[in-house]
Amino acid sequence: MMKCTPGKAAMYTAAVLCTHVPVALIALVFSQMNPRSAIFIHHLVQVPRSIGISLLTVFVIGASFVYISRRTLPIVAYWVLWWLLLGVAVAAAVLLLPQHPCSTVPSIIVLGPVLMHAMRRGIYADLPTVKWCRMQSFATGFAAVTSMALWVAWLSIGFPGRTRWYDWPGAFGIMVVNGTITWKLAFVLWASPAGNAMLMGLLSVIYWVRQHYLSLQEEGDRQAFVGFAFKQLLGWLVALAMLVWIGASISATEERKDLRDETVYMAFWIFVCLGVWIIATYGDEVIAGSPRTDSKAAIEVWKVLHNEWVRAFIFLLGALPIGVYVAAYCIVARVRGHRPPWPLFEHLSHWHWTSVFVKATWIGLIYVVFVVLAGKVIMVALSMTGDALSHWPVLSVSAVVFLIGFAVFMFPSAPAAPVYVLMGVVITQSADRKGWRYEAGLAWATFVTFAMKMAFTAAAQKWIGEPLGDRVWVRRCIGIHTPYMRAVEQILQEAMSLAKVAVLVGGPDWPVAVLCGILKLPALPVQVGISPVLVQSVFPCVLCGNLMYFQNTDPGGRDGVPKVASLGLAEVTLLLAAIMQFATGLVAFVCVQSVLEKDYERLATPRPEDEELIEMDELEEQKSLLLHRMTRWRHIPMHLKATLLVGFVCIELCLLLLSGPWHDLFGVSCFRSFDLMTSVDESFGGNPFAI
Repeated sequence: MMKCTPGKAAMYTAAVLCTHVPVALIALVFSQMNPRSAIFIHHLVQVPRSIGISLLTVFVIGASFVYISRRTLPIVAYWVLWWLLLGVAVAAAVLLLPQHPCSTVPSIIVLGPVLMHAMRRGIYADLPTVKWCRMQSFATGFAAVTSMALWVAWLSIGFPGRTRWYDWPGAFGIMVVNGTITWKLAFVLWASPAGNAMLMGLLSVIYWVRQHYLSLQEEGDRQAFVGFAFKQLLGWLVALAMLVWIGASISATEERKDLRDETVYMAFWIFVCLGVWIIATYGDEVIAGSPRTDSKAAIEVWKVLHNEWVRAFIFLLGALPIGVYVAAYCIVARVRGHRPPWPLFEHLSHWHWTSVFVKATWIGLIYVVFVVLAGKVIMVALSMTGDALSHWPVLSVSAVVFLIGFAVFMFPSAPAAPVYVLMGVVITQSADRKGWRYEAGLAWATFVTFAMKMAFTAAAQKWIGEPLGDRVWVRRCIGIHTPYMRAVEQILQEAMSLAKVAVLVGGPDWPVAVLCGILKLPALPVQVGISPVLVQSVFPCVLCGNLMYFQNTDPGGRDGVPKVASLGLAEVTLLLAAIMQFATGLVAFVCVQSVLEKDYERLATPRPEDEELIEMDELEEQKSLLLHRMTRWRHIPMHLKATLLVGFVCIELCLLLLSGPWHDLFGVSCFRSFDLMTSVDESFGGNPFAI
């Protein structure tokens, strides 16, 4: 047991107080737990949004200046500017709360760790990092327990006029009905203490893991730490990819103002945290050379990160911060009169930029065509289908939407969520008009949707995957001979297990089904392994469509429940489906890593059937090296450089126009607000291109 001294007690007390600042702000000021929060929010929405944007701009500029000048500023000036900028950031977050609740509330929650950072720099600079991480884990965990306890107590005690645990105070319902605030803001203010608890709990776990592995001092343990850190790094990358994929599904299902922006914000901040975490964890080791570790998964991750397609993807996402970083480097170099030793810049200077620009442009084009445009086309087509089938008999409607959903699933980039939701909306609508009970209509819609999913899996496996599995170029394209894909193959070929179910259910629908066919897996075990998708995504999405229908056709509510109190239930069920998809994807990732670590030597040993693929890889690598030498950035003509730069800038602008929050900022966007309950005839005058 650790000995508690007065100094340690004071340190832990100060840390707990720092982490409880956002708990107090959220639970006792902004959230619906405060009886007077409705009055505060009513006055806050009257403040012009431009003031919050101006304060945010001041903070970004000031923070950039302080960071660049942190080594030259006097210590007093540094801390004065630091506290001023912190106040400006909090003020900007508060003023922007009505318009961007899902991004500003996490910003306020992060205030606790930020205050602890100031305490660390100013008072406990000499404290070992291991002890500091242990203290941070305790403080953030304590704050998580406090926040969740307050929220649960509030739900248990209730307030005057509440009949159900998810009800809001009457003032918030009135403001939502009158359009004073959005449903999203009201829901965030209701759930913000729980969100605070979850985020603080996540930080507590991260701090605990970090202090545990930083406590390893011996060389062998150091290698274990580096290996574990690489596993964390791959986890970040998987989380980023999963969020982008989930965001594509949600954006095709809900109106823009509901969930899509929040998913984009989460993906962006994961990318930012990923960069900061890499530099903080590895330092120069991530910049120059290979990792000094025996971890096989770490070696594979390192290979992945040095792939030019991965670099192009990272550059496409982080072009703006990378550009700011390079500009800051150039300014500092000009002021100092020499090139400063910034390892990240040195690492970027060794990238093959011709190839990175080309691949980044292709990735952007693929995203625009297959995710954004195809997603919009599919959404409009599904909505028009719902309108056309609204008066058909239940069995006829079920058969038609079964075939439509099956056909849409055959498109590789088609997200599953909008198809499930459409089937829930259309079948429920038909059953309700034919006098079916609510439970019967929901159960039948779930059954038809689940049957469609299972039929698609079998068809894609047998009709697409197995024929493609005989083609060498397909097997090489998916890397069937690489250790990672062989680990996935080993999991899919084993008897029924958690790992197999996680891989089958947690991955994208079309690639997973086709991969099972390429691997020549028997159909029945795949059907059994993928069946938990019924609980994981099919039922929540069908329930979402069911609730969307009744919320739009029954303004007074169903079974006496006011519409404003149940308005967010459809979105919540969809969010639960996204969370379960995210969780199963991460479980699958962990399982694949475990197999890779355990059987790496065998998985890395070439099989006789893979010799042709390895020869093709070696030949392609030789061609690639020759092409790289001929197309180095300094060797290509100026007009080709300009063409690559202009093309990349154009695709970056295109992505910003299609994905940016321009409706919130300027009141205009590339596409009009549209979801599965939108009628093309009523909203667009029958012209689907008016979207």
